Amino acid sequence: MTKQLNPININDRTEVKIAVVAEKVSNIERSQDDMKTNFEKDLGELKTSIRDLISKIDGNYVTRTEFLPVRAIVYGLISLIVLAVVGAIISLVVLQ
Repeated sequence: MTKQLNPININDRTEVKIAVVAEKVSNIERSQDDMKTNFEKDLGELKTSIRDLISKIDGNYVTRTEFLPVRAIVYGLISLIVLAVVGAIISLVVLQ
């Protein structure tokens, strides 16, 4: 013989399971709201940090077009120094 389940017990268990599922869904929704709030806060902080970095870069760094003449002068002076040293070494070797 098969045992029959009492319909009242099945309904009670179903209601409990529904309540548990509803609570879990509610917790998930709260977690999503918290994540959204944290994300918006973090995004705002990132935007502020990027603005600060851009303002620092604009004020403290030299652009490439401003640097090119300085680079040419420095490279020219270094070339003259290296040429003088090599010339001195060669003159010492040749005169000896």
